[in-house]
Amino acid sequence: MAASPALGAQGAQLNVKKTCREAHRDDLGAQLGLANGYFYDPGGTVTNDIPRRKVAFCLYLDGANRGDAEAQLRAAFMAELGLGGAAPDPKLAAHWYERAALQGNLIAQKAMARVMMNGLGRARDPVAAVDWWRRAAEGGDLQAQLNMSGFYQRGDIVPKSEQQATYWCERAANNGDLTAQFDLGRHFHHGYGRPIDLQQARKWYKIAADRGWAPAKANLGLMYALAEGGPRDDKQAQHYLEQAAALKDPIGLYGLGWLYQQGRLGRTRAERKTKAIQLFQEAARLGNPDARIALSQLGAPIN
Repeated sequence: MAASPALGAQGAQLNVKKTCREAHRDDLGAQLGLANGYFYDPGGTVTNDIPRRKVAFCLYLDGANRGDAEAQLRAAFMAELGLGGAAPDPKLAAHWYERAALQGNLIAQKAMARVMMNGLGRARDPVAAVDWWRRAAEGGDLQAQLNMSGFYQRGDIVPKSEQQATYWCERAANNGDLTAQFDLGRHFHHGYGRPIDLQQARKWYKIAADRGWAPAKANLGLMYALAEGGPRDDKQAQHYLEQAAALKDPIGLYGLGWLYQQGRLGRTRAERKTKAIQLFQEAARLGNPDARIALSQLGAPIN
């Protein structure tokens, strides 16, 4: 970002029109840098100096009219919030957001999604909003990919589609989103939008589990215990279920209790039963229905 011009206290005495004329640059990049210098203080915060903001807005508008997507985005932002010395102008903001969005600017595409979803300067059109989210998602924007998955899961704006929901979930998972990685594991585990693939389920649970996500640790631990998606591995099952239980995950607590109940952990029958009941009770208090059933079968109270 370009350094702020040396305006200091005399910013309030700027002749805005004259300064705009003199600040015009044939080089759009240089002009944008100069506009940034007027708009931001040296620390990177938006200046409170109105004349400086007017000059910045003038320069952004000039660059916007000359086709620069970044200038269009910044002009839209200033128009939306009324930072150019005039009242907020949602119609002007929508105009410039759209111009930048049509050039492929991801931030502008998301802004247009918000414009159309909320009716800011345009008639509200949720279907058009989803289309803008789709463009941003196809451009690799993570939040847009998550939104697209959610739209298809809910089916409230576009027709519900498990396949499309899972497609966008997978794009977000490959883009590094932790919850999407866990959700993709569940999709493969239960056949949501994809054929059941236990190896893929185990793979994605492990990715999320190793990043610290407690529900993924719990599900992965149970897959190891039940030999789902690969050979049974009680050591790995214990490892992940203990981690999930320590994070107070209800399924993790139940799964660890189940290992004790099955005799895979603990040295004596009494120790296994006591430990299983304790873990089932804690899981039941957190609402796990399987733990309640297990306690009933063992003749043990929930509390």
